[in-house]
Amino acid sequence: DDDAIARTHVSARPRAGDRIDGLCGAPREDHARRIADAEEAAIQEKERNLMRETPQQYTKRILSYSEGADAMQLLESAPQKLASLLSGKSKDQIGRRPAPDKWSPGEIAAHLSDTEIAVSWRVRQILGTNGIAVQAFDQDAWASTLNYAKADPEWSLQAFQTLREHNLRMLKSVSKSLWDNYG
Repeated sequence: DDDAIARTHVSARPRAGDRIDGLCGAPREDHARRIADAEEAAIQEKERNLMRETPQQYTKRILSYSEGADAMQLLESAPQKLASLLSGKSKDQIGRRPAPDKWSPGEIAAHLSDTEIAVSWRVRQILGTNGIAVQAFDQDAWASTLNYAKADPEWSLQAFQTLREHNLRMLKSVSKSLWDNYG
């Protein structure tokens, strides 16, 4: 979590007696290495914590992002938000990960495109058969296997926009009572 990262940053700061300025011949490389090591340890701890997340905890966390918001409005606005994320960015910017454990904007676009395919199937299953078991997928396996890092972000964006528009039209066309179905 962010607190763990903050704690490791604090522990990586110079200690009393450390020489960090260039005038004293301080080992800046050692300080930078300690910070990098602490950041890597924090990332690994965060990954371990995420791996301990149960499916129920994952569902609760994901649902909390939209708590109190209009679901249709969120669904309708997502393609434009993704387009804004990609707009005006160079190929390097779209392909650059902000941190080792975070996806680049291009990888996010590929993930959203593929996820919309999965959501299309899941929603149709749920609408057709209330209470149906929903098939999970491993997003990291998809990202690696389908090489999200090399995916064309424009194609991913276009696919996401098209699929999302189709899903929204379908959702608007079905009886509102079906929206209470679950899976």
